[in-house]
Amino acid sequence: MSRLDDIIGAVILTAFTLGWVDWLWVFGVEASRSYTWWALIARFGQ
Repeated sequence: MSRLDDIIGAVILTAFTLGWVDWLWVFGVEASRSYTWWALIARFGQ
């Protein structure tokens, strides 16, 4: 594998991992809990 593949994989993995955590509150995003994977799973579970 090339180094570019490793970087792309790390970016995708990081984005997926950050999706589980409500970290958007740091930037002052209103209702940031609705932008997590947990909220998406709860929405589809209804």
